Amino acid sequence: MRTHPLSKRYARALFELAEEVGISEQLLHDLQDFDALLRRERRIKAYLFSPEVDKNLKLQVVETLVKGNTPPLLYHFIVLLVQKGRQQFYAEILFEFNRLYDRRAGRLRASVISAIPITEKNLQEVQKRLSAYLHAQVICDNKIDAEILGGLIVKVEGKVVDGSLRHQWQRLRKELHQSTYNII
Repeated sequence: MRTHPLSKRYARALFELAEEVGISEQLLHDLQDFDALLRRERRIKAYLFSPEVDKNLKLQVVETLVKGNTPPLLYHFIVLLVQKGRQQFYAEILFEFNRLYDRRAGRLRASVISAIPITEKNLQEVQKRLSAYLHAQVICDNKIDAEILGGLIVKVEGKVVDGSLRHQWQRLRKELHQSTYNII
């Protein structure tokens, strides 16, 4: 996921505060719970994210939903987002907070893209090799993209290793195209 710079800034500030207070793990779960609520209750999300709804009315809804049910830090953070009109960045902030939490715990998340689903055994082997190479615990998820034809594409921390047949075919095609012009 490509996140907005503001999302990164808000997530970093929230994470550092949570670390100072010692509630980063609990706060991560609370952030995820609030995100699940927004996904489940689309009317609440639409209400909170609508530019046509008055901020004060949104703040009343946040107080009803969050205050007393979560740590004060989360409540005040959501209030800040609503006051600044930044609530549309919530999912990105959660993503970045999760990434920071994983990094502190020595974990990295990787996407392994394949043309067909990878067996659990093969995914674990990829995970094991990536963990050894990156000197960190790597958590892999498998995404399917039939257009890569075969092979794998691995994405970790913004870096991409493309071992797909589609990529190899494109590279070979480019080389053949260039060599054709060099012969003439």
